[in-house]
Amino acid sequence: MPNSLYRLIASLLAASAVACNSTTETPADAGLDATATDLGVPCEADEICADDDPCTVEACREGHCVTERSPRAELVVGPAIPVAGGATAIALAENELYIAKGAEGLEIWDVALDPPMLRLARQREGEEGPVVALAVAGDRIVLGEEGAAVRALDRASGAPVGVAYHAGDDVRALSFEGGRVFVAAYAKGVEVLQPGDWSNPQRTARVDTPGRAVGLAREGSLIAVADGLGGLALIDLPEGGTPALRRDQTTATAGRVDSVALRGGQVLLAEQVAGLGLVTLAAGSPERQATFLLDGAVQAVALLDPHTGVAVGPGGVQVLDLLAPLQTTTWFAVEAPDAWAVHAQGLRFAVATAEAVQVMELKCPEAEEAVPDAGVP
Repeated sequence: MPNSLYRLIASLLAASAVACNSTTETPADAGLDATATDLGVPCEADEICADDDPCTVEACREGHCVTERSPRAELVVGPAIPVAGGATAIALAENELYIAKGAEGLEIWDVALDPPMLRLARQREGEEGPVVALAVAGDRIVLGEEGAAVRALDRASGAPVGVAYHAGDDVRALSFEGGRVFVAAYAKGVEVLQPGDWSNPQRTARVDTPGRAVGLAREGSLIAVADGLGGLALIDLPEGGTPALRRDQTTATAGRVDSVALRGGQVLLAEQVAGLGLVTLAAGSPERQATFLLDGAVQAVALLDPHTGVAVGPGGVQVLDLLAPLQTTTWFAVEAPDAWAVHAQGLRFAVATAEAVQVMELKCPEAEEAVPDAGVP
């Protein structure tokens, strides 16, 4: 594995215990706090460069402002929440963690508490099938069931709302934003629903993709689709118009794409044993920035911000520094055997393994201001 593409660091330098078995992870390599991007605007040696991102610092280096990693960042790892039989889907929304347990129903945990507290445990009702995908927004939980059913629950009570919608093929992933539900419907591509009050949810569009839609991520008017062996597919969502596939911008990949993340024009791809792919949309069309291998197959990915990725798989959890794509490094590493799913909200993310779910959070405190020396009276 060539060092010119990445430096894979799997051990942590230190970890300190916090209440209820939570831990704080230190960077996998303390020397990685100065991974700089290209030279920025000119500056003077004593000038302060503006920076709104708490996880980076803008420093004046050789007469130019450059972006560097904050040396004060830490990864806080919460206690494991056991899931008998394993989770089948997870989602974070505000301070709540949603865990689908297949045929066993759904659990909602308050993760603002330490330790987390179970708020609601819901069993399947009537004709409901095992849950394989979920999304949360506003006062609704949307469930994708084994097969093709998509239904809604009241977020506060867990009670069913309205009737189910039946997709054209197996539901593999969901996104619920702006009153619309986006369904990765395997061989039928991506379906767009306008559920209203769920009394009669209607499909307003279907976009066929070259492969098999197994994952999706939406940002603004764009959907990035994990299209299996079809690679990365992009779908435009014009305001008031019909969603359309960017047919000339489908991106072939080195391996089967099972998971995709989209943030700030950056796309992160899980390409199984072929590793991790980083694609930028900065120029309007997809351009591969880098491909790099990690320990074991990459099962799922997330982006905490455009320059911070998370990859999970048999090798555990790796928080990746993407500031310099050709020098991508593992910023933090956490042991999590057989990790297979990740869902992020801001700098907080949840990881599912075969037996538990853990919530982790990247904390980037602002640098302390220097106190002027008052001198000796």
